[in-house]
Amino acid sequence: MATWDAEPLLVRMREVLEAGAGTLRTITSGTNVALPPGLGMNEESRRANVPLVTGSGFPVESRIVSVKRSAASPPVIGNLALYDFEAEVRAVYPVGTKATLSSSTRDQAAGIAAKHADVFAQALGYPGNLTSTTAGAATNVISGLLSYVGSEYVWAGAAGEGGTLTGRHRFKGIAKSVPAVS
Repeated sequence: MATWDAEPLLVRMREVLEAGAGTLRTITSGTNVALPPGLGMNEESRRANVPLVTGSGFPVESRIVSVKRSAASPPVIGNLALYDFEAEVRAVYPVGTKATLSSSTRDQAAGIAAKHADVFAQALGYPGNLTSTTAGAATNVISGLLSYVGSEYVWAGAAGEGGTLTGRHRFKGIAKSVPAVS
């Protein structure tokens, strides 16, 4: 029986977000960091005690959080099934214990996280960027894109201590499956 395999989609999301894969609106090294004149990316990150986030190595966690049969799907007896699904990209922004969790530190980390919401939405939302993995495995996501739904942010840590900001970026998409009929 043929079913929708979500693993290629999760692999491709990681390729797009971490390795800069895609055809357009890709995430390249340095894209996600606004640098003041004269500062290199590593120096700015060290001074802010906020992790450097680029398309060349920032780890993100992608997962499918819900799947349901689409109202647009043909009848169950057919050889095509469409599924509405929601995916989440989780990014954690640690603020080291050497830095105090001040208002300015919080603002800087929150600004970077909000910028990433836009960058992630553009990269995952461009048609074709999620069609197949670099190795050629089809994701079976309609139009090879996800639609951005929204982001939520949660702080952990107290003032005067280090902490983390966790960003959860939600996307929705439609996947197709070609079930056997005989």
